[in-house]
Amino acid sequence: MAQNSAASSTETAAIITLMQRYDLCLAWNWEYDADFSRLLEGASQRYGISFYSVRPENLGQVLADLERADLSFAAFFDRASESDRNFQPLVDWASNHRLFCINPQKQTIWAVDKATMHLEFVSHGLDTPHTILLPPLWIVQASCA
Repeated sequence: MAQNSAASSTETAAIITLMQRYDLCLAWNWEYDADFSRLLEGASQRYGISFYSVRPENLGQVLADLERADLSFAAFFDRASESDRNFQPLVDWASNHRLFCINPQKQTIWAVDKATMHLEFVSHGLDTPHTILLPPLWIVQASCA
């Protein structure tokens, strides 16, 4: 029995060492975020923080690696799921694994609504330029149909 226990410990150690864990994961898909990603990666390196960049090109592989527990992250910064629903499984994984989320989706969804944010600023006494708030185009088109 001692051999089985020793083999089991060795196998467990091998499994643990195969998983790649990164301190920070940035999910992004907007071409103009490329510079931001490079700056964040450089800053991370200067402070000894391991960095992983997830783009549409490697999203499938990342999701597969996460499913197999070959990859893990400590913190997550989502810049992609708002515009690309393919990133939602990554957001869900981060939430289900209780990662530190720099911009939690529940709060981000509220904050990206520019009209709502404008009204929030005004209602809290923050000076903002006078703005005409228009409904989204899809609502206008639906009402005209």
